[in-house]
Amino acid sequence: MSPFLHKARQWGGNLLLTLFFLVLMLDPTATVLNVKDKFFILVVAYNLVFFRPSFRFFPHIIIVFAAVTCSFVLGQVQGNGVDMDHVLAVYKAFAPLILLLWVHHYDFVRLTLFPSLVTALVVCVIYALCAYDERLEGAIYLFTKSHDEMIMMSHRYILGFKVFGIYYKSFLALSFALFSYYYTIYNKPRFWYLKLVPVAIMTFAFFVSGTRATMLLPFFIIVLVGYRSIGRLRRWKYLFYPVLVVLAVVFIVAVVVLASERTEASNAIKYGHLISYKHLFEHNPLYMLIGQGVGTRFYSQGFHRLTYTTEWTYLEILRQYGLFAIPVLFTLLFPLASMWRGRRDSYCFGIMGTYVAYLLIAGTNPLLISSTGMAVVLCAYSFICREPSKLSEADETTSASS
Repeated sequence: MSPFLHKARQWGGNLLLTLFFLVLMLDPTATVLNVKDKFFILVVAYNLVFFRPSFRFFPHIIIVFAAVTCSFVLGQVQGNGVDMDHVLAVYKAFAPLILLLWVHHYDFVRLTLFPSLVTALVVCVIYALCAYDERLEGAIYLFTKSHDEMIMMSHRYILGFKVFGIYYKSFLALSFALFSYYYTIYNKPRFWYLKLVPVAIMTFAFFVSGTRATMLLPFFIIVLVGYRSIGRLRRWKYLFYPVLVVLAVVFIVAVVVLASERTEASNAIKYGHLISYKHLFEHNPLYMLIGQGVGTRFYSQGFHRLTYTTEWTYLEILRQYGLFAIPVLFTLLFPLASMWRGRRDSYCFGIMGTYVAYLLIAGTNPLLISSTGMAVVLCAYSFICREPSKLSEADETTSASS
């Protein structure tokens, strides 16, 4: 194939994936544009025609779908009232993992930069409109309610302060882009002022998200960006490490204080969920082994009704899958093993830290098992495929120094 055709083929794939990510982030519930499934089929078809698949991660795809299928079958066998629409939604949520067959052809992290910036800009515009006129806020609220709450708007009190938040359901998918923008402006100082606008837009969008974890995430990523480079400076590191310890303590205390506000509505719901999980596993210990089944419901004191899912994502996976949760968690955690080998590289260290933060935040967010959640997982796999030299060189450096 000629160089021109090769570039054209790659450009076409990059464009389709960028548009796919844009649709995922702007319309995570597929209730406005309603083209998410069409774009996904188009992306898969394009890669089938123009790119040779790699079966390196094929077992990861198989074990996830096998876990879902086994959980569904066992739920049916137990007679636990499986909802077929919900089961189909779970299969569709994991469907983007099929792109692991071609993940080595793309830099997924880079391809999410533009969609993430557009999504953050939309958040900023909506926030400005709501701040300008309460009638606009009401109209936007009604629009989001009629479209499966693709954007969650809230007035809540955090540490006694009233906070107005605008939280996109795809917001966590912006995590890698946030790190990339910070890393670029810090490590590539040439024309740094041109990068201030996207950094400011992304940061503001996170600050007005209204959820505690996402509001704190920019501070955590700033520490990740500066940790390696400042730590290598002999004079600065004596000041940096004590400051880092203080910041870490403040961050942990802030998280604990925020999470322990029992009067806060979100926390009250989460505590209710935990009590319900405890009762469920006490009365049905077999669920910890074989699961209750995908598509099943249980009564939660948090919602005071039967529910398919809660914000305690990993407990929810255990409830539905039992031991079949292991292959699902294995697929989610696998990239961290390769990233850990390359932790001496500052960019790899930051990507690893961002992915860990994403997985932790997703643990109290019901949107991990979704197409946008899988988009972040694809970014992690893409990184370990696209940066083998960094990982191997860092690994060799580690071995040599030891």
